[in-house]
Amino acid sequence: MKKSVGCHLNILLLGACILFAGCDRLDDGLVDWFDDIVNWVRDPVYRGTNIGYLRCLKENEDNPNVGLAKDVVLSRCRTIHMFKLKIPVDAWASYHPAPGNPTEHPKGLPPDWFEPITTPVFVIRMTNKSPNKIITAVEIQVTHFDNLDASGKQATEFLKADNLWIEPFKEQVSAIADLKFSPADNRLKDFSWRVSSIRGLRIKVQ
Repeated sequence: MKKSVGCHLNILLLGACILFAGCDRLDDGLVDWFDDIVNWVRDPVYRGTNIGYLRCLKENEDNPNVGLAKDVVLSRCRTIHMFKLKIPVDAWASYHPAPGNPTEHPKGLPPDWFEPITTPVFVIRMTNKSPNKIITAVEIQVTHFDNLDASGKQATEFLKADNLWIEPFKEQVSAIADLKFSPADNRLKDFSWRVSSIRGLRIKVQ
């Protein structure tokens, strides 16, 4: 019943667009907007929740009627269900050198944790303080004192940690290796940072 309603709504919305705007003006952004409305209609109770997200994966992965690779399904389901949320956290972050450098091992990380990379990484350890939300991604704003733009002004780098899954009062460690700026080994601590946004899911149980 829900799929039938969503399909009919989609047809009506697309028809209205063609009537008032013309087919040549039906751009991708407008189609995405229609799809967003339809997704809400199809699953108004579980949209943006752990149930809705996992249901999206189950219904579309390895489904011959969908015909998409798992990474595409994962990306689309994340887009549909994961939103910016206000979630209280405890967090610790630091630059850390590449493996093999004679420096202190990152606090709280297992000895064999690092992947074989040759440049410094930015490590964040985060605890979810919310009782009813799951953290799935964060954006971090980092300002290192040595990171200057072409005019010599202080530059800020925005880093993203995706593919997180931090349930209430749990902790997860993540490393970001794709850095535009990498500090020298003796300047790893000379920076300021903050969490600029958090994306996640509301928790529902059946």
